[in-house]
Amino acid sequence: MSVPSRSAQPPRYALWLFVVLLVVGLGAAWYVMSRSPDFSREAVIRAGVGQDLLAGLPRGRQGLVGSLGWAPLPTLMGLPLLRLPEPFGNLYAFTFMAVAAAAGLCAFLNEWLRRCGVRGGVRFAVTLVVFLSPAIQHPAMMGSSGPFFALMVMATVIFLLHWWETEQLRSLAYLAVTVALAVLTRHQGLLLFIGALLVVLAHLALRPARRNYAEATLIIFLVPPLYAALLWLATNWLIMGDALFFLRGLRTAGASWGEALALLSEGVDWRLALTLAALPLLAWVVYRGARGRRALWVGLPTLAASFLLWWGEGAPEILRPTPADEELAQVVAHLNSVRRHDWVVVSGYRGYEVASAMPGRGRAQLQHVLSFYLDPVLRDTVRRRTYLLVPEPTGADRWEDINLTIPRLYDEGAPFTVYEKSWNHWRLLRVVRVDETDRR
Repeated sequence: MSVPSRSAQPPRYALWLFVVLLVVGLGAAWYVMSRSPDFSREAVIRAGVGQDLLAGLPRGRQGLVGSLGWAPLPTLMGLPLLRLPEPFGNLYAFTFMAVAAAAGLCAFLNEWLRRCGVRGGVRFAVTLVVFLSPAIQHPAMMGSSGPFFALMVMATVIFLLHWWETEQLRSLAYLAVTVALAVLTRHQGLLLFIGALLVVLAHLALRPARRNYAEATLIIFLVPPLYAALLWLATNWLIMGDALFFLRGLRTAGASWGEALALLSEGVDWRLALTLAALPLLAWVVYRGARGRRALWVGLPTLAASFLLWWGEGAPEILRPTPADEELAQVVAHLNSVRRHDWVVVSGYRGYEVASAMPGRGRAQLQHVLSFYLDPVLRDTVRRRTYLLVPEPTGADRWEDINLTIPRLYDEGAPFTVYEKSWNHWRLLRVVRVDETDRR
């Protein structure tokens, strides 16, 4: 059976659907977030990195490429909007990006269902169920890159299915670009690349051998993802002086099988991604098996499956505050009251959250660096006592540079520090100096 064909519906229908969903999504986001703003940690950090980039600070350039846990593409996509006034710029830039990704994936899914012969009413119902689902709306309003990564996952499946049927080089090229973008969005995109590569190899193995066909197919598929990976390596080498600088966290994060497996789910809502990947696949399978291509038998199972995105309550697990997140307000309150005349050094992405929680006058006491080097810190923090704020090295905080540079600092301290204060998931350590600062 051939691939689903285009219907007589106007080709601009998908574009108009995208515009309508985008307007509705932005209106809902403005209504909710203007009253009770609750941006994700990812939005706060990416906005901070983006503002540093626009200001030309070295700290921002490091933050763009220096960590496997914070892939660069979502930050780059938010840059054009960051300097706009709210509710379009700053943190809202990432809400706009996430809502646009959600609208785009729904319009794309609608177009694929149309190709599978699903009638307009059922197709529109599927689109609404997906777009209005909590699994989409929560991360979109909070500025997470989850909807964009889910779009890449769903698009990969659709392009694979279309290429499997037609062997069109355009679909294969779109597939390769989509996988490359997924790798630059989340490091779990590597799993998407491996899965797509296995499907491509299976396709080549099942089809009759043709002269140079396999070589050409693999070249078209492999060039964009490999180019994206080499670009990341090159920027780490140019900016950080080490092409593998962004991989440092793997040494400690993969210390046990449990921690290694946690890397596969860290920062990704797999329920959203896999459900959206299953919807076009389900429609395609039913379409191929339904006699007479009856649209009802294609649309109803897809509509039923889309309600899986409504299963569960509240925000996805990856967006819920961790114990360290919930405790951060107490930590910042202590810094603002007790340590307001001292230097506080935060080395890593947490510094953007600490800075955003401090009043404007309090940020003058904060020394935020992304790569920790003791000598520059001592040079830049003279005349006042200096403290290191260290998060517990679990979860996403494994990627904080202070925990990568001095792995046991949180538990055991360091020769140049003494214990000052602790919370359940944070430590405040005083830096022991030998200059005039500590002689007072």
